Parts: sequence; structure tokens; C-alpha cells
Amino acid sequence: MSRHSCFKTTAYLLFLLVFLPALPGFATGLPAAGHPVAGPPAGLPKDAPVTAIILFDGHIVPAYVQLTGVTLNAKAELRVCDVTAKIDKRSYDLLPRVQLRVGTAIERNSDGVLMLVSEGVSPACVVPSNLKFDKSPELTPAQAADQAVVQGLVAPSPGTASEIPPLKPGVRLVFVIAPDPEFAEYLRAERAKSVAIWQDFLKRYTASAHAGQARQLLAALLEQSSESAIAEYAKTTSEHAPEIKLLKQARNDAEKAVTLIGPHAAAQKLLQKIQEHVDLLVESTRQVL
Repeated sequence: MSRHSCFKTTAYLLFLLVFLPALPGFATGLPAAGHPVAGPPAGLPKDAPVTAIILFDGHIVPAYVQLTGVTLNAKAELRVCDVTAKIDKRSYDLLPRVQLRVGTAIERNSDGVLMLVSEGVSPACVVPSNLKFDKSPELTPAQAADQAVVQGLVAPSPGTASEIPPLKPGVRLVFVIAPDPEFAEYLRAERAKSVAIWQDFLKRYTASAHAGQARQLLAALLEQSSESAIAEYAKTTSEHAPEIKLLKQARNDAEKAVTLIGPHAAAQKLLQKIQEHVDLLVESTRQVL
């Protein structure tokens, strides 16, 4: 068997292993940074135009723009690649193709490689169509991703970006059926990992399908804040200048977490730690008096 025949066979097997679960007739979805996205609805044409929620880092906080009729390099498809192998024109022509589909996402990782994400399988290296080899006979996957240009029609929405950001490392495209401001705001808050942004989301979308998961994630952030405040307070006690306001902050954060999702082990453990510090503080004050 020739070298190129072996490559073609290997690439095809990779395509089957990675993307067969995402084809019609199989359960699909997308872990969007830890949260599943519903797969394509039954009966949706394989080549139906898709919308993308494009998440990126703004000047201060994460931002997003929604794009309809999304393509990369004027194509609604990508090619599956080997993340460790260089690509020349001949091997590029043999790479299996995969359509942009609802229920998946693509993201440029920290190495600059474009990765396709689908629920239940490991992220797979992909490169865009219409690659040019005029400046170099071989390209790494990251160099190939440098040529990717996202195209489509911006769906205007108040408070969101109005231009398509360049596909730099960290930029993520989540493919959905149609523009969805509520889900886009959820993904933005998830990316931001900010108490204030989660609180704003829950204020605006109290009864949304994502409200329950949003409360869980906000509670986890509040518990992290409480834990940090307790640790900072412990440092001040070793310096014989306890900052009582840190204990108050820790208690407030832990109690807010309980209010969000009810009594649970993590919050109860924090409240117990806080009470232990309060008891020690009271005892030390009694001894001084």
C-alpha cells in the first residue's frame, strides 16, 4: 500500500471514530465549556445553514456576536486532520470533510490549532477549506488555521459586538439553529466566570432553561470566594490582627450560595469553618478581658 493510501485510510478511520456519533441517527450534543447543547433536531437537512454564537475576549469582559449563514473560507465545511502532522497539497486533498453542524463547536486552542468539539468524543483537529499553499509547500495545523476567515451575516442585538472578530486563539464558535440571545448570554457568563455577570444573567433570565445550571455555577463561584476570604482571614490571625470583615464576607458568600441552590455539603462546610473561627475569636477576646 502506498504512503498516500495509508494516509487516506487512517484519515477516514479517524473521521468515522470522531464524527459518526454526530451524524443523523446518533445522539449528539455539545459540552459548551461544561454545559451540553442540544444536538440538531430531527429532520434538519444535513447541509442546512447554521448560525454561530462567536465568543471572544472583549476589552474588559468576554463578548459575543451572533452570525447567520456561517462559513469558513466561503465553505460550510472543515477537514479533519492529525494535530501532529504537517499538511501538503496532496495530503490536504485526501482529508475527510465534515459539515458545520448544529450541536458542535469549534475553538482555536492556545497552540493556535482549530479544534472541533462534539459531545461524547475527544476534540478533533480540523482545518478550513480552500487552503493556499503558494507561500509554503507544507503547513502545520496552526498555520492552516491562520488562513481561516469566518464569514456570515451579523444578527444585530443591543449590547453585543457588531463586527466579526478574527479567529484568534481562544475564540469559540458554538453552532445553533438560529440567533439565541439568552443562550449567548449564558455562554458569555460561563466564559467570564464572574459573580456579577452571572447575577445579571439570572436577573434577566430567571425562568430560562439555563437558569438552574446558572445558579449552580454562580453558587460554585460564591463558594470559591468564601473559601478565599476564610484563607485571607486565617493569615491575619497569625499576624495578631484579625480582619473580621473577611469572615463577614465569607459568611455572606456562603449564605448566598445556600439561597441559590439550597443547603448542600460544600456551603455547610464553609459555614462550619466560619463558625469555628468566630468561636476562636470569641474565646481569645474572653481571655484578654
